[in-house]
Formats: sequence, C-alpha cells, structure tokens
Amino acid sequence: METITIRGEHLTNLYRYAHEPSYRLVFGEQQGYSAQFAARHDQILQKILDSPDQPVQVVIGCDDICLKTSCPRHDEEKCMAPDLLAKDRRIAEGFGVEIGATYLARELVQQLDKTPEHRAPH
Repeated sequence: METITIRGEHLTNLYRYAHEPSYRLVFGEQQGYSAQFAARHDQILQKILDSPDQPVQVVIGCDDICLKTSCPRHDEEKCMAPDLLAKDRRIAEGFGVEIGATYLARELVQQLDKTPEHRAPH
C-alpha cells in the first residue's frame, strides 16, 4: 500500500472531515481552485478516514493533495515559502503530530481526536 503524504496545514482539513461528516471543501474559481481539485482533495482525505491501515506520512511542504490533484494554485516557490512551512510545523505540533513520522491512518486520526474542537489549530 502506497503511503499518502499530508502536509501539516492539511491536518486541519482532515480533522474537520473526521468531526464534521458534512464538511467538504468546495473551492470556487475566485479562490483559484477547480472542481477537479476539490473532488480529488476530498478523495484523498476520505481515503485516510476510510482505510484505517493506510500509511500516512506527515510532511512539511508539498504533499499528495498539492502534487496529485492538479492544484491550479500550485507554485513551488509559494507552496514552500518559509511562512507556510512554519504553519505546517505549528499545526502539526498543535495536534501533537510529528513531522516526518508515518502513522497508520487510524493512529493519525486518533491523535487528531485528542484535540478538543475549540483547541484545534488552524
């Protein structure tokens, strides 16, 4: 089974998927996203939730959502900007998740679940 990568910033989306079943990201073109991107984004996060034995590696910088979705806003320089990388670290730390670590999907979701909703980083 291929490991899915997820950047720290996207842990917030995964958390919302796990806690708000009706939550799905639908980006409008005014934000620079396509319907194709949003659908693929949803598929990746749903796979993590639906596949407890799925290996998931938490990374800083571009992840499978960025690289395997034809993200219309993908720009290596912007996606790897120091402030965005710091955000990846901050959010991962806020959830108690280790950057670079590979978790089984169920372990990652359990770790996210330890964070009360009012304290979830964003």
